[in-house]
Amino acid sequence: MSDSGYIDGLVTMATVTSRGGSYSYARAMCFSRKKWKAQFSEICGIPEEQLEFEKTGESAKDAFRWAFVEEDKRLEEDLFRLMRISLGDEEAVLRPVRPEELLDAGSGYEDGWGPFYILEEVFLILYRKDAVLVMVGNNE
Repeated sequence: MSDSGYIDGLVTMATVTSRGGSYSYARAMCFSRKKWKAQFSEICGIPEEQLEFEKTGESAKDAFRWAFVEEDKRLEEDLFRLMRISLGDEEAVLRPVRPEELLDAGSGYEDGWGPFYILEEVFLILYRKDAVLVMVGNNE
């Protein structure tokens, strides 16, 4: 996906500057909606059949609730408006069935695939053509 760097920049900037995230912030990776599992499997080194995610009923806004407090309302609105302009309407949020395995495998203290020393949370936002993997963590 050509907007991957842009989406990562939006997510990172919004969560680094938010007041709710404390030392944690988010990074994002974009994949093709139809091939996200194979593409992510290649990056994380976990076989596709072991990457089990399930729909949550959450919205992207719900999934980011850890990052934003009331004073961040404008920042939050801008993040989701810019993502919608680039990706279209979100369709679903998925979370890993066994998050602890994915988080351990992705954390830097385990020489993992993720961008953080401590990977705290992972979720996937599905759009019509794209899938955005959001990784929350910190480097303490």
